[in-house]
Amino acid sequence: MHDLLILGAGPAGLAAASYALRKHLDVQLVARDLGGKTNLRVEFPDTQAHQVLRAHELVHGFRNTVEYLSHAHTIASAKSVTAHAGQVDLEITGGTGVTGEAGASRTLSARCLIVATGARPRPLRVPGETEFFGKALGYSSISYSHILAGRRVFLVGDSQRTVDDARELAWQAQEVVLLLHHAGRYESLYREQLAELDNVTLIEGMQVSEFRGGDYCEAAVLTDPEGSEEVIEADAFFVQLQPEPQSALVSEMVETDPEGRIVVDMRNRTTRPGVFAAGDVTNVGFEQILIALGEGSKAALSAYQYLMHRR
Repeated sequence: MHDLLILGAGPAGLAAASYALRKHLDVQLVARDLGGKTNLRVEFPDTQAHQVLRAHELVHGFRNTVEYLSHAHTIASAKSVTAHAGQVDLEITGGTGVTGEAGASRTLSARCLIVATGARPRPLRVPGETEFFGKALGYSSISYSHILAGRRVFLVGDSQRTVDDARELAWQAQEVVLLLHHAGRYESLYREQLAELDNVTLIEGMQVSEFRGGDYCEAAVLTDPEGSEEVIEADAFFVQLQPEPQSALVSEMVETDPEGRIVVDMRNRTTRPGVFAAGDVTNVGFEQILIALGEGSKAALSAYQYLMHRR
């Protein structure tokens, strides 16, 4: 039996694994890949390298630590999690550390668990979205707001998070074109908030039907219920539908909020003893690399204390 299982290898999971290894815990990190959403990078034309805070470089050291210690991680898919009497069992399928047969599975057991599975961006699933992803089209505008000064930005979303991000972008960008979905959830004052900003154009009652461009995304095609089209040209495009927390594996085991995020306390403890959570899958509320790194580190230290008190 391992001391600690870590599910997910984005910034939070990698930081948790690195800190746990420094504490000489018997750790097993399980994920489909190493890096998580830091692998989803967006480039923009005419952007200087020094202007960009490169998220993948921030986690590079943590990733190297885990990648070098091949015995401490397993590239696989998680099927189920169960907890009982001071033990957590994780059933995994495929990947390294498992027999090479398709569909082969096994169970890993540990004294405690950190869930760091993140939140999955929700795509629009329209023509051009896959083609231009990473080429001036992304899913997190705040990660790039500092390099969008003087530029025109198109943002589409369905939540208060989108409204807040548009307000922040307006401080940097020359113009923000914001398309809000009709069925979205916003605070009642969002219209008044946006009306105060001269460089924000609010569009409602339309939807994105296509993204167009050459080497980079250059335009979003909008359509209304009658089929009329409007083409919005911009320098940067962001799809910010409410992300989906990847908490389904433990949703029956721990408390989650109405959005499906795992509820944690200040020490990253869930409502289940021995189960911790960190990063975008939790209700911490900030989808930022530095915060996820810190939360993962904190979760590892909390798990370490939990284990020490039970020895």
